[in-house]
Amino acid sequence: MGLLLTLQPSDDHSVPITMPYPSSPHSTRLVKFLRPESLGAYLRHVRSTSAGASAVLLGLDVGGSKVGVSIADKTLTLAQPLARIDRPARRSLLFGQAPGGADRGRRQPETFPALCGRVLSGLTKEHGVAGLVVGYPLTLWEGKPSLRCREVLAFMGAVYKESWEELSVPFAVWDERMTTQMAREALRGEEVEDGGGFRRGKRKGERRRQALEDQVAATIILQSYLERHIKPDIA
Repeated sequence: MGLLLTLQPSDDHSVPITMPYPSSPHSTRLVKFLRPESLGAYLRHVRSTSAGASAVLLGLDVGGSKVGVSIADKTLTLAQPLARIDRPARRSLLFGQAPGGADRGRRQPETFPALCGRVLSGLTKEHGVAGLVVGYPLTLWEGKPSLRCREVLAFMGAVYKESWEELSVPFAVWDERMTTQMAREALRGEEVEDGGGFRRGKRKGERRRQALEDQVAATIILQSYLERHIKPDIA
């Protein structure tokens, strides 16, 4: 369901979307889809409060089967890789459990948007995140919205729909042109190590490099946003 296909980013920090929800079929949910400059203003507002003084941002590189995630440091000057969310394999679908652990008796796979919403919700709580910066794949030469841009917005709409109760932070989109190529260049020739500091074999190293590529792309997206909309205000 493409919830955000016709929406434009808002300056007042909220976009009303009417969507079906189990407890209320005609509920209206305020999804915070902001302009890039408005997200910066929102972040500054959050950090002006005692509860959100160290709030940060996450960067997202949305792909068809994976989402790279990056995070800003507490000074909002440096972005760094954080995680990659992979689409659930068909063989590892999650099964629903009734209250008390009893099997409901039917298969209930977790969708990719639902998985992303669950993971992002956990990361926002764990790291004190105030907003998301989502890569927006504009056309290379003209810099205009592409079909992929519509797909990214539709995906984010599905993520918020699936995480109705948990994911409440706003998001903005940011130009991601050439970030994948830049990420590949950044990782080219680098020795990829496992968690214990040992160099992996060629095949394992390549898989590890591919996993890092999406996180690095998300890092480039977020770093570019910080440079444009955040760092000038804290310099």
